[in-house]
Amino acid sequence: MPPLFLLEPYEPCVQKLWQYYFVTFALVSDTPSQLLDLIQEYSSFKVTHFNHTILQHGVCIESRNNTNSDIKETLEFHLNETIFSKYNLKTKVLKYYGKDEDTKIDTGDVIVAVIILGILFLNVIGSFYDVCRNEKNGTGLNILLCFSIRQNWRKLMTPVGKSDPRLERLKSINGIRTLSTSLVIMSHAFLPALIYIDNPQAVEETYNNVANHIFSNGSIIMQTFFTISGFLLVYNLQIAAEKNSYEWLTLPRGVLLRWLRLTPAYALVLAVTVTWMRHAGSGPLWQPVVGTEARDCARNWWLHLVLLNNYVDGSECMVHTWYLAADFHLYILGIIVFVSCRTTRARVVSLSLLFNLGLITSALHTYFQDLDAAVIFSPETIRWTFKNDRTYNHVYKRSHTNISCYVLGLALGYIVYYAQKTNFDVQKYKKYRMLLWSAFPVGLLLILSASLFYADRGSMPLRMAYAALARPLDGLLLACYIFSSVLKYEDVYRGVVEWRGWTVPGRLSFSAYLLHASFVRYAAGVQTIITHSTKLHMVQLFLFFLMVSYLAAFVFWIVVEAPLGQLVKVTFERRRRTKNIDEKPEKMIE
Repeated sequence: MPPLFLLEPYEPCVQKLWQYYFVTFALVSDTPSQLLDLIQEYSSFKVTHFNHTILQHGVCIESRNNTNSDIKETLEFHLNETIFSKYNLKTKVLKYYGKDEDTKIDTGDVIVAVIILGILFLNVIGSFYDVCRNEKNGTGLNILLCFSIRQNWRKLMTPVGKSDPRLERLKSINGIRTLSTSLVIMSHAFLPALIYIDNPQAVEETYNNVANHIFSNGSIIMQTFFTISGFLLVYNLQIAAEKNSYEWLTLPRGVLLRWLRLTPAYALVLAVTVTWMRHAGSGPLWQPVVGTEARDCARNWWLHLVLLNNYVDGSECMVHTWYLAADFHLYILGIIVFVSCRTTRARVVSLSLLFNLGLITSALHTYFQDLDAAVIFSPETIRWTFKNDRTYNHVYKRSHTNISCYVLGLALGYIVYYAQKTNFDVQKYKKYRMLLWSAFPVGLLLILSASLFYADRGSMPLRMAYAALARPLDGLLLACYIFSSVLKYEDVYRGVVEWRGWTVPGRLSFSAYLLHASFVRYAAGVQTIITHSTKLHMVQLFLFFLMVSYLAAFVFWIVVEAPLGQLVKVTFERRRRTKNIDEKPEKMIE
């Protein structure tokens, strides 16, 4: 078969001032072709095979002032010189990317640069003020202290639970959050080793080893964040409710604070993606990988700012941030439940209804839209970054289909708070520790169970049941573990996730999650040669992106996330000194 991915030499082409294009084209034939029939038959196994009838090549042609139709014809002529002579097949250009003509610094670039410089300047002024002020004469100018690097460093290093001894029992959350974020980074870090490679057959062959499906089916790990978020919301609200009452009038304020907690740092990364990211590199893959994201973000930026981007399909703008939108919507739902349900019975009824609603909506989407049981990480799905995957769009990233695990977290928050308040004696249940220890292998089996749908799509009832139950089962396993960890039920797993070394990376997880995809796209976009995919290469990519993401997150947290979050807190405290729904920045996503 013709090579799926191919790049002609890039640097010599640019040095000659010729035009370089990255072309997506289809294989066609004017006459019956046994080879084309063979390629189509091979590509029909969409779950484990690339579509080898749609190729992507980088080609160099002499520079001419041609119209778009002339360029298309020229590209087809150039491609046919090789494809037709070797394979007796013709080509039909579907899409092509040339050198980006919009490389000038525009007004938006200048505005974003000024904002970044302004934040850096505030950090310098705030740090200088913090060092020079006389702490004995008062707290100082709080707004400037928000931008003190020394103050934010202390907050980053503060042990868990300093404000309330009960929060100290939640230190396992940082370990779970760090490990889960690392797994998310790993799944995205593999992308450069799975596309634009010279051995796509090696990727296809990995599906023959069921053990590899642990990585390809790992999308279920996102339910960890929903469960934790729901748990922390209710648990912290109940502690705060010991001193303050919450009424319906507090709901808008809590939602606003939550939005302000997430959006400033998010908006800055989004702004850089729209503006300066497109100037950061070049190469044959730069426009399809990085330029496309910048253009989509320039078009859909407002949907990200109002956190509705998880209900928009077909965009490559910061794809991973669907979770932030879904979590924000579920956060609003969680506050409504907390404020409106004051009795145990009301809470049980409302949470039961919401939990079943999450199950039913996932099943109904699967039935009426004929979706897969789970997101199938097929080579083609990965190749096009899930943009056109219907299961991903309609079930995986929607808020209403992720309600169940969030509700499990809400219920867990009530249960843990009650257990601590009543001094629940967990020691008499020690004999059941083996059941808890089995949670990890059961979780792995749950991930591997999606492999059933790679060989056979499955019947509709089976797909509906799996779509409804698989993610809540994962959330239930995590909820059981968090409950046992808080009450010190066992010491094996707890000893791992309660290691004090997880505290700092746990607090950096939001920044790392926000930033890591930009590094992955940049690394893929600056490639000028087709790479060779190996397991060692994947490991190297994972370790590299993990290290870079957390190092960048450290700087970003100190300079951007913590100062802006603290600024919001100080601004609202000046208007109202009592505690509020989202007072502690570490409460939701640290």
